[in-house]
Amino acid sequence: MQIDAGVLGQASLTVDGVALDATSPFSVQLIPGSQHWFYSGGTYQYFSVAADGTVDYDPALEGALTGRGTSTLAINGRAVQIDAGVLGQASLTMDGVAYDATTPFTVQLIPGSQHWFYSGGTYQYFSVAADGTVDYDPALEGALTGRGTSTLAINGRAVQIDAGLDELDQAGLQQPELGNVVNKETDS
Repeated sequence: MQIDAGVLGQASLTVDGVALDATSPFSVQLIPGSQHWFYSGGTYQYFSVAADGTVDYDPALEGALTGRGTSTLAINGRAVQIDAGVLGQASLTMDGVAYDATTPFTVQLIPGSQHWFYSGGTYQYFSVAADGTVDYDPALEGALTGRGTSTLAINGRAVQIDAGLDELDQAGLQQPELGNVVNKETDS
């Protein structure tokens, strides 16, 4: 059978425990029965192979997956727009793939749990429903917006940072003088 997952932008797709190049369609030999696949950051997805080599999957995933009744499984995902521009980050990594975060971008995601992070940040999770709409922890509303739509805006929370140098001086805790710094490699 053949699998085509190129639209996901993933470098590899793991099918039944074997990592394969997902940048172009590939062929696999599978025994009839239940199979699974996943990509970096994605959840396990299941499909089956019939005795005649044709594929089947959950009807709720039609469109995100295509090829039912044929020997080719196309993994299309659902189009989700991500807008993280307000964060001021140059890039955002979504399920293991880096994207330019300075402008909104569209990513193809398979229904299930997803994650994202940016340099210095922690992993953040959200989910994509079978119809392509996003959901996330209600406690994150405002920091994230777009629940129930196909657009996830990553807004963050406004935080004021005061380096407090003036307060240190007023408290008598002045910054130490660095004095002359000697580089032993060049100043010997």
